Amino acid sequence: MDRHPEYRYSIGRINEEEYWIYIEDKDGSGWGKLARDPWEDDNKSGALEFILRVKDKTGWDIEEVSEWQYRFKQDELEIIYQWDDLFGFVILYKNQATLNKTLEFIKSFTG
Repeated sequence: MDRHPEYRYSIGRINEEEYWIYIEDKDGSGWGKLARDPWEDDNKSGALEFILRVKDKTGWDIEEVSEWQYRFKQDELEIIYQWDDLFGFVILYKNQATLNKTLEFIKSFTG
């Protein structure tokens, strides 16, 4: 997979009832338009780049949870990174008690 150092991310809406954090394309860096186009071959590149940045920084092992849902085996917060045609790129956190720690972790890859 080609890497995309130009991609930038921001935290979008947080759904505290379903434990989702929406990740958005900061300043139109490029991946957001691709993510909304199901016909685009590279539409998952934004989510993949984010996941690889987490791996680069932490050294953790990626594990596939289900189709287009990934997590890291060593992650004590049990964050799940998900991409789909409907919602785009979202991060699922375990419960309300882990929201602040999850946001703190995710913020190190956004902004």
